[in-house]
Amino acid sequence: MKNRAFIQSGFTLFELVVVLAIISVMMMVIIPYARRSNESLQLKEDCLNVTELIKYALDLATHTKRTTKIVINPQDNSYWLEIVPDTMGNKNCEPLDNFLCNPRYFNKNARLTDITGFDTESNKHYIVFDPAKQWPDASFSLSVRDLIETIKINGRQVELEESAI
Repeated sequence: MKNRAFIQSGFTLFELVVVLAIISVMMMVIIPYARRSNESLQLKEDCLNVTELIKYALDLATHTKRTTKIVINPQDNSYWLEIVPDTMGNKNCEPLDNFLCNPRYFNKNARLTDITGFDTESNKHYIVFDPAKQWPDASFSLSVRDLIETIKINGRQVELEESAI
């Protein structure tokens, strides 16, 4: 009697294979969605970082009365902040001497699209914030798969818009 109760309480090999098959099918369905979700979160983070950098550039130009410039290089998906070193007629910008001078990089899967209002020089796009002039209106978009994030600069306002393809 004891042996029979012990044998009936286990799982058969067939039952284990069926459970493993169900789990593997579920994983095959879930993994692509998780990957897309991760890419969209990285895109959102990239756009928030750029938005904060643009706001910082606007504040820096306003408070220091020095021209600042955001540069975007689509060839290597990098961006950085530059500032005019002095106000004595020098209009050449240099990278800012702190943590912002190093280029930052967008997610490797992000594509830079729809750049409007930016000036172009040697395949780099830039926007200048000169405290002596009117603030520019510009926008650019970053996209991955089926998601587009657009950063709009309207004078002193910087907005982030999300849309699906």
